[in-house]
Amino acid sequence: MNRLQTLLAEGSGNPKKGKPLYMNNCGKCHRLFGTGGRIGPDLTGSQRNNLAYLLENTVDPSATVSKNFHLTIALTVDGRVINGIVSEETEQTITMRTATERIVLLRDDIEEMRPSKLSMMPERQLDVMTREQVRDLIGYLMSSSQVPLSGTNDAGSAGD
Repeated sequence: MNRLQTLLAEGSGNPKKGKPLYMNNCGKCHRLFGTGGRIGPDLTGSQRNNLAYLLENTVDPSATVSKNFHLTIALTVDGRVINGIVSEETEQTITMRTATERIVLLRDDIEEMRPSKLSMMPERQLDVMTREQVRDLIGYLMSSSQVPLSGTNDAGSAGD
């Protein structure tokens, strides 16, 4: 986190360039300004203007993950291992959201379920980005309103 704080103190990013980085990484699971996935929490109302909070949740996503977003590991009787977030439960079924799909499992088909304190969000995502990309992504995440994609006049749609 100290390295990132130093990097970000060297200059601000371009939110327009950060938006596609967000959409290709964070936006697959998170919503921001009505755009993105619905697996992780909606980031629009979070403490995005608090750099320390934002970095902590980005660098070590499992440190402060809400219990509603803890990973659950389901082992099925046919040998499948499903990692996801339990989104719905009935007497007969458990619905899990994975990074790529929504899966409905019959309780009779589940051999074992193990809760985890880990987040589904991968760690060290910023490590593969350039210094400029990190600044741009953080600039977009900290922006107070939607920005158009770089090279367009469109502010983005509210679709998935």
